Amino acid sequence: MIRLHRKPLFTLVFAAVAAWSGCGVETTMPIAPGAAPSATSSTNTPDEVRSNIARAESDEKTGDASEKTVSAVPEAPAAEDSKPAHAVEPKALGGVAAAPAVTDGIKLTPAKWDEYLAYVKPKDGKKFTLVDAWATWCAPCKENFPHVVEMHEKYGPKGLQVISLSMDDLSDAKAVKEATDFLVSQKAVITNLIMNESQDVAFDKLEISAIPSVFIFDAQGKEVHRFTLEDPNDQFTYAQVEQAVEALLAGKPVPKFAKPAAK
Repeated sequence: MIRLHRKPLFTLVFAAVAAWSGCGVETTMPIAPGAAPSATSSTNTPDEVRSNIARAESDEKTGDASEKTVSAVPEAPAAEDSKPAHAVEPKALGGVAAAPAVTDGIKLTPAKWDEYLAYVKPKDGKKFTLVDAWATWCAPCKENFPHVVEMHEKYGPKGLQVISLSMDDLSDAKAVKEATDFLVSQKAVITNLIMNESQDVAFDKLEISAIPSVFIFDAQGKEVHRFTLEDPNDQFTYAQVEQAVEALLAGKPVPKFAKPAAK
C-alpha cells in the first residue's frame, strides 16, 4: 500500500479524479513578498539640529501631560462581535466540548483517529463494518450517499454495520451544520462521525487523497477491502461496493472487478 505524503493543508482545491469526478485535496503555501527597506538621510546644519532637539524635548513634556490626561479615561469594552469566530480548537470525544446536537435521531459525532478505529469494529453481533468517507464539498459523495443508506437498510439485518465519516472541517461551525442537515435530509439513522483531526492528517491516516472512499472491516476491526480513487484508470462504483458486501456476508471472498476499458 502506498502512503501519500502532502504538505500541511492551507488551501482546499477540488480535483477531478475520475470520469465521475471524485474530490481530492491539494496544498499550497503562498508567501507574501517582504516590504522593501526605505533609506533616510539628514542634511541639517548644527544650529538646526540643536533647535530640533530643543523642540523635541518641549513636545515630549507636553505629550507626557496629555498622556496622563487621556489615561484617566477608561477604555470602552470590546464589542462582542469582535471576538474571533473559531478561537478554540475542536475537542476530542470525552473533552469539555458540548455534546453533539441530535436532530431527528441523527447526530454527527467528532472522533479522533483512535476513537475512529474503535468505532469500525462491528458491534451488537454485526459481522462487518462499511465506512463511507465523504464531505459536503464533494458533489459525487453526496450524489452517491443514498446508496450508503440503502445498504444500511438492506444489509443491516444481515450483519452489516454502516458508518459515515465526514471529512468536513470540524472547526467550521457552518460546515458542521451543513453536514448535519445533509445527514438529516438523507434520513441517515446510522453512526455518523466527523474526523476530529486536521484535514491533511485525516487524509494521510486513511491513506487516501480523494473522496468518496469506502472501507470494509471484519469482525475484529481489520480492514479487508477498500474502494478508493487513487488509480484514475481503476475507479469504483457503489454497485461494486454492494457486490463486495453481499459476497462477504455470504462467506465468500470479494469478487475481482474488471478495470474499465481504456478510452
